[in-house]
Amino acid sequence: MSVNIYHTIGVNIRAARRAANMTLEQLAEKAGISAGFLSYIEKGKRKCSVDTVYRIAGALDLNICALFGAANAESLVLENIIKKVIRELVLNKAFLIDIGRLGPKSGNDG
Repeated sequence: MSVNIYHTIGVNIRAARRAANMTLEQLAEKAGISAGFLSYIEKGKRKCSVDTVYRIAGALDLNICALFGAANAESLVLENIIKKVIRELVLNKAFLIDIGRLGPKSGNDG
């Protein structure tokens, strides 16, 4: 059974773009390509260079392997989404947690 790598790349780009809540236009602009070309790539109807895939992966803040359909592509996409969320939390200092509240509650608060 032969696999069309361009179809695989396109499907993975579309899934990652949707997971990132980006429009075709937003991703295309960020990657430096036209929205029409990106649409054809997502549908697997146009071949693209490794450089183009690399720029798309960078625009999605992903490891390029995720777009080539690596066996653990979904894990790589999820890992990158988690890293992005953590980075945003750290930058916004929204990660501050009162460690004392993490333990079990006791009847003795003082």
